Amino acid sequence: MVMLRMGLSFGPGGEGGYVFPCAPWLGYPECDVASLGTMTSQESQEEQLRVIPYEWSTISGHDRVRVPASRSLFLFLACLLLHMTVLGCSDRGTEEAAEPPPVLVEVMTVEVSTESIRRRYVGHLHPWESHQVGFLTGGRVTEIRPSVGDELKAGQLIARLDPSDHSIYVDLAAIQKDAVEPNLERVRRLVEQNVLPRSQLDELEAKYQAALTQQRQASLALSQTRLTAPVSGVVMMRLASAGQVIGPGMPVVVLLEIDRLKANFGVPQRDLAWFSEGDIVEVRVLGFEHEREGKLHSIDVVPDPHTRTYGVSVALDNSSRKLRPGMICHLELAVSEIEGIFVPLTSVRRSRDGSHMVKLLDEAGDRVATREVELGQRVGENILIAEGLSPGERILVRGQTFVRDGDRVLVR
Repeated sequence: MVMLRMGLSFGPGGEGGYVFPCAPWLGYPECDVASLGTMTSQESQEEQLRVIPYEWSTISGHDRVRVPASRSLFLFLACLLLHMTVLGCSDRGTEEAAEPPPVLVEVMTVEVSTESIRRRYVGHLHPWESHQVGFLTGGRVTEIRPSVGDELKAGQLIARLDPSDHSIYVDLAAIQKDAVEPNLERVRRLVEQNVLPRSQLDELEAKYQAALTQQRQASLALSQTRLTAPVSGVVMMRLASAGQVIGPGMPVVVLLEIDRLKANFGVPQRDLAWFSEGDIVEVRVLGFEHEREGKLHSIDVVPDPHTRTYGVSVALDNSSRKLRPGMICHLELAVSEIEGIFVPLTSVRRSRDGSHMVKLLDEAGDRVATREVELGQRVGENILIAEGLSPGERILVRGQTFVRDGDRVLVR
């Protein structure tokens, strides 16, 4: 870089001026700033002197040119501005080259630990039994007492049928019995006296037994016009209404047993060996804080044709009635254990070539280095590092996305 030096000079007449030494690369020892870049020979310098009244002087063996004071002030200010600009650019470059402040990060010291491999299954709660309750005889419904959601005790009345038709059959059966019964006694005495043959007595006894059977049948049909709950449970649905004529066996209400519940899960074939009937397992119901202990009740023999999973049912106590059918539940089983170095999933990054990387602290503990690792099995929110890390090393678990290799960091 060419440095321009300037000085103040006074001539014999007292007029002053700023004298500017020339740069050697221009071919002159010293010259005016106005002539820089334009004077290339001695003739050009003399031509400049004819245009501008310069005076030469010799100081310490060097030729200098004296410039009038009015022009010298302008040149001095221009050079001063140029000098300040160069200094400002130099300071700015120094600031840009300064190292940035350290980044705040969180680290974890990796250690060898043992993690349980667990399988999780999602299922739903089902009633222990579902009953479609209906009349054994047909007729017109005159009354249905419970509403949906009502709890019923075993033997409690649910509905009634019109008993008029069945009462008639009861009366008819009673008349037939009463008509045969007196004749039976007379024929029995005559047969004992050998007046009538034994065959007549047998025929009359058969008619009497038929009349008794018809009477019992009519009485039973009359009693079946009252529908009662076969078990204790909750009414899920009403399928009939008052005034409706229904036939034998048609359901009137759907009754659910919920004192016990079944938690049903679909288990794939590869996991089926981990289940055995009678096992005690822990079931977590969504919305409830604590897990509930249950007993494995049954395992389906054939898989579901659509999902190809085997149904596994767990019996749960629900005497408190807090659980309801249809609730979502989870079943977790610990199937094996793995020993190794586990790190959080969030601390692992994937590069463009598909390899996996972690960022860790160097030996000094204040700068970042990147290392390639090989991953193993995932366990919950952690993943096994098969190769690439050693116990005692510290990896970045938070803030690693904001730093690169060699950056300074501050551990929180």
